[in-house]
Amino acid sequence: WAALRDAEHRFHELEQMPQQERQENYKLRRSTAQRETVAHSTRIKQLQKEFHLPAVWVSINIDGVVDAAVVGTRKMGDPTPATLDDKLTVASCSKPMVGLWIATLVDRGKLSYDTKVLDVLPELTAECLPEHQSITLGQLLTHTAAVARDTSTSSNRLRLEQYPAERLRMARELLAAPSPPNSRGKELYSNNGVTLAA
Repeated sequence: WAALRDAEHRFHELEQMPQQERQENYKLRRSTAQRETVAHSTRIKQLQKEFHLPAVWVSINIDGVVDAAVVGTRKMGDPTPATLDDKLTVASCSKPMVGLWIATLVDRGKLSYDTKVLDVLPELTAECLPEHQSITLGQLLTHTAAVARDTSTSSNRLRLEQYPAERLRMARELLAAPSPPNSRGKELYSNNGVTLAA
């Protein structure tokens, strides 16, 4: 958290700088980000070969200035080079971001790991099964909430163009679905649990 607070502090310092000084600072950070990307490119190529990956994308953030690079091909056996414009499925890479986002809100006192889902979404109380009425953010993030691992609203079925109504529909359906057998009090990996936390 100290690193996050430090980054916030630097951001606010940058906001207070005169325009010319801010531009010079940006140029310095941009060149630093570019140097770091180049410095890591050899290691990126090594990782790609070592783990037999078609490609590796990397992004480096130096005080809010981002540079990115990619090495490899779009898929195994296809010589088409991968590009920074290729669309990727991030899959479970988003879970740590959800955790960080919620931890930031907890750190700022806006939420607690003991916050119940129904405290945030009271409109779902009537449809929520009794077994889910006390689910907390902490339980969702640690996969101990005993919610269905996958339902008909799993993340690959969410209609993101209808966000946030779609998220509410997903939460409603998940809280109305029974817990998997013998899951109470146990860790049960659940994509939907983290999606509900988000």
